[in-house]
Amino acid sequence: MVDKFFSDEVTIKSFRRVFYFTLIVGFLAQLASYYYEYVYAYPDSISRVDIARRFYDSLTPGISQQLGTAWLPIPAVMILPFAYFDFLWYTGLAGSIVNLTCFVITSLCIFLSVRLITEHRLSQYIAVFIFVINPNILYLQTTAMSEMILMMFMTASVYYLLKWNVTGEKVWFIYSAILTALAVGSRYEGWTFAVFIVIAVVLLCFGKNKTMVLRYSILYVAPTALFVGFWLYHNWSVYGDPIAFLRGEYSAGAWFEKGGRFNAKGDLLFSLVVYLNNIVQLIGTIPLLLFGVGVIIYFLVNKFRFSAITPYVFLISIPVTVYLVYSGSIIIEMPNIEPYGYYNARYGVFIIPGVAFFIGYLSYKIYEYRYYNNLPYYIGYFVLALIIPLSYYYNWPKGAPVIVETAFFNNSRPEINRASEFLRMNYKGGTIFYDGVNFSLKPWTKIDIKQRIYPESWEVGPKTLARPQDYANWILIDNKNPYYRLRDKVDPIVLDKFYDLLYVDNGIEIYRRNAPIEPISVDLKKKDEQ
Repeated sequence: MVDKFFSDEVTIKSFRRVFYFTLIVGFLAQLASYYYEYVYAYPDSISRVDIARRFYDSLTPGISQQLGTAWLPIPAVMILPFAYFDFLWYTGLAGSIVNLTCFVITSLCIFLSVRLITEHRLSQYIAVFIFVINPNILYLQTTAMSEMILMMFMTASVYYLLKWNVTGEKVWFIYSAILTALAVGSRYEGWTFAVFIVIAVVLLCFGKNKTMVLRYSILYVAPTALFVGFWLYHNWSVYGDPIAFLRGEYSAGAWFEKGGRFNAKGDLLFSLVVYLNNIVQLIGTIPLLLFGVGVIIYFLVNKFRFSAITPYVFLISIPVTVYLVYSGSIIIEMPNIEPYGYYNARYGVFIIPGVAFFIGYLSYKIYEYRYYNNLPYYIGYFVLALIIPLSYYYNWPKGAPVIVETAFFNNSRPEINRASEFLRMNYKGGTIFYDGVNFSLKPWTKIDIKQRIYPESWEVGPKTLARPQDYANWILIDNKNPYYRLRDKVDPIVLDKFYDLLYVDNGIEIYRRNAPIEPISVDLKKKDEQ
């Protein structure tokens, strides 16, 4: 990296071009996802918006009541103001609005980051283009999933650290520190991101002035430490275990252990194979090769010079994801690796901003060493601009595993949609008892969350499980789901005596109380005291 190629100036015209381009492309993807009813195809998308909605609409409303443990709170807090509006909740657009914003900001941060080290306009546009046209990214930004939120915070954090390294202005350093803390509060991958970026901060400070290391490291770590301390305290105070998110009933590890789905746990080589297979399908062979060449050239030019260390942070998702697969914290299933299928195909997407950045850098180096003739250079990138998008669709659906996985979720059990449609047409009020963790009741049923009782609902859940006839107007049971927590738990005699069976469809049963019951209320003051 050469200092003369750094710049803090961005022309308004270039910035606007990138902004409008990403906004238009993202909005068109939103329209397609909404039209084909894919906004809520991922069950987790429903849960994300429902959790945000529960801050207002619940038997136990309030932020402290609904923070949970398995998922970090920042995505829910970001969706919260939009989930308040019924239409945005019913349609899933509450999450779509947030993620479209994150998509645009991430694209702008990639553009600005490449500009900081190249000052070459076409290279900046190429980097943005690589990120924006990826069909997996385009789909994720239409949903309420949290990957795009984390991607935005990580990319923005790296950009501001780059900017501080270039300008020396402390305000950009503070911005980066705050954004890292927000990444830590978005997904657990953000915790390992924070470790690596703090290492980068130490090395940058060491290269600038050794006396800065301790002072600036503490300043950078402070916001993240505050959040981590808060989260550990929350888990301890509510669940009795400061790391309940790691080993509790609802943790990812416990969930996968229950299903016996660890395909690569304890096998480092196979974990690497799983991850590489995942990113090849997510990114495509040509972009992946260009990315590899870009990383190699960046390393050959800069080595591990302290002042050039920051862009390497874009690469940290590689060792992090491999380690998480190896440790059993996450699982990734792809169709050409046993067990065959699609599951968590989206976990490799965090490398895509890095892919875009290093391809942009490669473009700049090619331009820098051209032989006094721009024409071959421009023709080459024009051809690539055609080949890369076409490769995704020529290789369809392999080129979009996130969308394929979504289609699988959407189509594997159509009876869930049919049951939701039955409730939309026939529900006329009253409480409904079901397992919200293992059954994604569609928000467009328009059943208020304060009317929903889950087995874990504070105070009411266990009582309803023991005597449903006193608390539940409706009961939904899914006999086909082996993890459904109401299977064989509700006494058949109670169902026969107090409920009418209104709906049966491939293992899903919906019962309605045959007599009125008293309205349910929860003493929140008593809950807070306990």
